[in-house]
Amino acid sequence: MTSKEKIILIDENKYPNFNLYIDQVLQFMTINYPSIPVSKSLIKNYVKDGILFPPIKRKYTKEHLILIVLASVLSKSLEPDKLKSFLSPLAEKCEKGSPKDLHLIYNELYLISRDILSIQDKMTDQVTALSENNLINVLSVSLLKSFIDTDIK
Repeated sequence: MTSKEKIILIDENKYPNFNLYIDQVLQFMTINYPSIPVSKSLIKNYVKDGILFPPIKRKYTKEHLILIVLASVLSKSLEPDKLKSFLSPLAEKCEKGSPKDLHLIYNELYLISRDILSIQDKMTDQVTALSENNLINVLSVSLLKSFIDTDIK
């Protein structure tokens, strides 16, 4: 994932409400987050590091998926120890059956990401409009200058 690629968080309601095997998790990630490279070994390392709680009977829950997405996104800007200190408590709460904080954080990040994308789109539109206006101004000045510089006979 390059720094210019946008990661667009999907609405939590689009996550499956049933448990998935690891191959299905990889498929979910590939379809919904194609710019986030996730592998079986990465997921197993997240579990080993405590960033992700262990699968339940080899299946991963909606909370596992959310933690994988958050870990993958945040790993681009946080040091590994900071990432672990942020996500491990959430993983522990999920494992104990209390995923409320994880859902609150994800939904907040989802809303913030939507706001940021909206602002980026508006700024792009404004820059495009300014560029078009600037091009018109440059052409107008060039045209006027060509008339002024032309010898009238």
